[in-house]
Amino acid sequence: SALELEDSVFARTILEKHAKSRVVRPVRAKPAAALLFSVAHRGGAVEYDAHGFVAKNSDTMQADIADLLYASGNSFVAKLFADASSAADCNLTSNTDAVDENAEAAKPRVGGRLHSARAAFLAGAAVAKFKAKRKMASTKTISSLFRRQLAFLERISNHSTPHFVRCIRPNEDRLPRRWDASLVTNQLNHLGILGLVAFKSRGLCERVEYGRLLADFHELVQGRRMFRLRDQGASDRRLCEELLTRLLPSFCQWKLGRTTAFMEPRTHDRLSRCVRLKVAHSSRVLQRFARTCVLVQFLRERAAAVRIQAQARGYLASERFQRQKAAQQTVSAQFRRFK
Repeated sequence: SALELEDSVFARTILEKHAKSRVVRPVRAKPAAALLFSVAHRGGAVEYDAHGFVAKNSDTMQADIADLLYASGNSFVAKLFADASSAADCNLTSNTDAVDENAEAAKPRVGGRLHSARAAFLAGAAVAKFKAKRKMASTKTISSLFRRQLAFLERISNHSTPHFVRCIRPNEDRLPRRWDASLVTNQLNHLGILGLVAFKSRGLCERVEYGRLLADFHELVQGRRMFRLRDQGASDRRLCEELLTRLLPSFCQWKLGRTTAFMEPRTHDRLSRCVRLKVAHSSRVLQRFARTCVLVQFLRERAAAVRIQAQARGYLASERFQRQKAAQQTVSAQFRRFK
């Protein structure tokens, strides 16, 4: 048919345009491969069938736009869209109702005036169509549907934080507990994971903002110079430069940008490990000091309790002795009296 002929012309044009390219190649292994071509993507070669490409991507002009351009005062523009307007007139439908509430607003005007009798006649015909509740059908194509879906996806992505998951197939048969090392390595190479790991291990790919760098690693450098720079109101970049110079004398391990410090991943990991060790040592020192303070307080309180107990016991013993002495004196006096 005519559409299949157009599809074959489209496929042949693609192959002719990319005849010297290694990306687009014809498919010769299958019968009736006139409409087939393959594109070498990063994940591998993908075969495409051009059957229906032209029909699915023929994005026709909307009928109301064709009529509007046909009613233009410019004869050249009106002549260009004469065929589109006549085709739109043959494509009327009454599935949905649409009434133009303001008929005068629907008339095409240039500078507030009707530009020609022909345009007025066309505008009157259009108003009559609207009043008859007839509306031109909007052609639904694959490209228009794709644009709507793309706009919807863009709205969702703008209001969310997307996370991408890359799946690795362990084997071609999709069986459990079977590992194909060559297949996995090939997928990792095509996804760029191995290259990314190699790049991160070689370059200064660890990015840390100045504020975060000072907040994370200021415990490692404490000295009069740092305090003096802070008192002088030095910028974060100057403070980060002083900090990294004292921690990492080798300038090949780090560089400073406008708002970010760049360093090797192993250098950042080493600094993070030093911070953890510093925090752990400080925690042990604080615990030791706190336990010493608690022990000293306990010893002081126990010594005070012992002194209080000694005083109380001495007072009670003295009172008991005085009572016993007074009783003995009373008994002795009574005995001498009756003797």
